[in-house]
Amino acid sequence: MAMNKMRFSYISKMLLLGVALLSMTGCNEDARVQAIWFTREAVDAALPDRFYTDTDVQARALTRKLLGSLQGGDREKLKSLLCEKTLSIEGIDEQIDEAMRFFEGEITSTGIELNGGARSRRNWRYTAIHIYPCISDVKTDKGKTYEVNYSARLIYDKDKSQEGVMKIRITDEANGRTCTIGEYWKQEMDSPL
Repeated sequence: MAMNKMRFSYISKMLLLGVALLSMTGCNEDARVQAIWFTREAVDAALPDRFYTDTDVQARALTRKLLGSLQGGDREKLKSLLCEKTLSIEGIDEQIDEAMRFFEGEITSTGIELNGGARSRRNWRYTAIHIYPCISDVKTDKGKTYEVNYSARLIYDKDKSQEGVMKIRITDEANGRTCTIGEYWKQEMDSPL
């Protein structure tokens, strides 16, 4: 009898623990209401960029601006995306003009966009965010196919002049020819942060 009482006590405790866990994890009718405040949009709106950032969203937005400036031949829009350090490179205007001549046509489709990156934080605050997207199969109405790679620092507290797009490489997939904007970054690309 003592054994049955212990078994009943053990089973009732486990059942009570299970009910408690289920109610704490939100497995009830109000769970959807409780979870709404923690959506990505709510977090983005509530926290400053230096504390929370979705680098994929930022990379896609920057990619749209970059591709839009290339296809439209808008050198000023492209220049506005570049960081101050890249803009200070000798011959940067010639590199931009060459890229505008190199990229032919209006974009009809793009392939896979891969977004790599690195982040550094101190005291819960981002001090550096570096992204390096690669967009493959960028097809144009002129029958050209390109791959576009670029490197950008969204945040860089060590040197604010490096915030922005640092380097862009456009490759013609038919013949392998490349065009690069921001040529001086060769050595620094090994250490993103």
